[in-house]
Amino acid sequence: MPTQPPTEQPEGTVQAPGEQPGEQQDAAVLRAARDLLTHVSRSLKTMRLYSSTNTMYQRALEDAARRLSNHVGEHGSLVLRIERERMLLGGEVAFQDDDPKDGLVFHLYSDGLRGLTVHSGMDEEEARAALRILAKGASLGSGEDDDVVTLLWNGEFTHLLMDVVEDDAASEELAPTMEVKKPEERHERLQQVVQAQQAAPEPPKTVAYGADVLKVFNLTDRDQAYLDDLVRREQELDPAQDLVSILSDVLVIEADADEFSDTVALFGRLVIDFLTQGNLALAAALGRGLVACAAARKDLAPPMKERLMQELLGFGTGRPMAALEAGIRLLFGGGGVDASATTHAQRETAMTALGSYLTLLRRTDIRQFLEMISRVPDGHVRDLMCDHAARLAPESHEVLTGMLLDLDAALVQCVAEVLGRVGNGTDLPHYNILSKHGDVNVRRTALEAIISIAGGAHPQIVAYLVDPDPRLRRRALAVAEAGRLPEALELLRQIAVDPGFTAWELVERRAVFAAIGIIGGDQVVPMLGEYMHRVKRGLFGGAKGEDDALLAVVGLRAAATDAALKLLEEGSKSRSDKVSAACQTALKELATRGGRT
Repeated sequence: MPTQPPTEQPEGTVQAPGEQPGEQQDAAVLRAARDLLTHVSRSLKTMRLYSSTNTMYQRALEDAARRLSNHVGEHGSLVLRIERERMLLGGEVAFQDDDPKDGLVFHLYSDGLRGLTVHSGMDEEEARAALRILAKGASLGSGEDDDVVTLLWNGEFTHLLMDVVEDDAASEELAPTMEVKKPEERHERLQQVVQAQQAAPEPPKTVAYGADVLKVFNLTDRDQAYLDDLVRREQELDPAQDLVSILSDVLVIEADADEFSDTVALFGRLVIDFLTQGNLALAAALGRGLVACAAARKDLAPPMKERLMQELLGFGTGRPMAALEAGIRLLFGGGGVDASATTHAQRETAMTALGSYLTLLRRTDIRQFLEMISRVPDGHVRDLMCDHAARLAPESHEVLTGMLLDLDAALVQCVAEVLGRVGNGTDLPHYNILSKHGDVNVRRTALEAIISIAGGAHPQIVAYLVDPDPRLRRRALAVAEAGRLPEALELLRQIAVDPGFTAWELVERRAVFAAIGIIGGDQVVPMLGEYMHRVKRGLFGGAKGEDDALLAVVGLRAAATDAALKLLEEGSKSRSDKVSAACQTALKELATRGGRT
């Protein structure tokens, strides 16, 4: 591999014209260099995809050459130090490979290049010639016999100087030296090469291979760790990610309307494919590429802009939504916690990717979306999708409220849940009809939605106090009691005197009387007193009406008013041992907590 002759500059230093050693790079210059190198890297990727006669190749080349020439013309010489995976400018990272195996910096470093200087005199023609070599030489299997450094050397560039290491360097552990040469030194070097070629060839030298030479082939621990890291990152690398990146770059520079539309259509087809395969991250990356293009290209012709927006708006309807549902089933086994992505980390990654894709959706067929949610079991996936539907609800409010009358119970439940998350008080009247719905899951969701929208107790929960499902009755009762809902009192009193009330479980019956006492206070003490006085001695010594009296004790203890305490004191002297003991216990509890209200 060719190398530069040594200079008087100290080893391991980079000194640009006018720059003192250790001086910090100007922030604006560093930022401009980073933008330049990132764009050049993307342009080289594009050039490697096409032949040199292709329009895309020529556009990428011209754009990168113009930027490079303008940069050194505006900011002066660009002096870069090259490490394994990054380029440094004045000690600051100016560019870093995103691909450890096939990146630009990796190939330059592998070919022995440790420093690269582009002087301010480089014009666009010289920049194009250098970029052609970089695009050709940075590709594995390019068919070239020489490496990229040799190709650049033979190009005899006046304003491009290199610093390389010898092929037989003892170890990569040694810090490479950086030499920045002036253009006149370059000509001197070329003259030396010509003179050497004209001189008589020297006889071959005898080479002795000893232990010191073999050290070159021994890997240090650092080298081995670096290779292991390369292998690991290569195994994790998804080639499709590089494809998405390249397509996004192509979309940003494509000027032909037909080719632009074809590329946008390709984005849409890939989105459907990735969604179906459960690769939500790549589908979201494609969507972000379209959004970035729409934001960056303000000069889009109307047909191109219309085609772009059409694709973006279509991500939430039709085939993409069907593909998304297929991907969710593949990732999460139908949406539950037992997913085909078995580990917690994989599930978390998939959830993040799903959220990222949903965030991109600008328009959604709300019915199709809710039908999809209705087929997803309860869990984190359903919650995430309901949250997204709630964000879309204001634009589809009339459609949603109309769907509460749908015959599909699962869909009605889903709509009720979404409206509950929206939390709009004007939606409460729409829930009246759901208290009589035949599906218990619909009634349960409607009840929770009412509580969520109202922020607690609301008159509409009263209907659920007599629900056929005891779980819903207990839930409504607890909320009514906590909110001291006066509208619930009359119905609770009717429930207590209903003959069917005796068939309820004792725990629930006690809860009803406790709620009556808490909500009614002194208002219900006479009613509870009647229950207390139902205890009668039987002919053979037994007591009748004890159950009613014991329920009354529960209500009086909950009311805890003066009148209630007086009745409990009377009950403590009851001829029924059970009622007497219950009253004494209630009085002690009330005395312990301060009792009177």
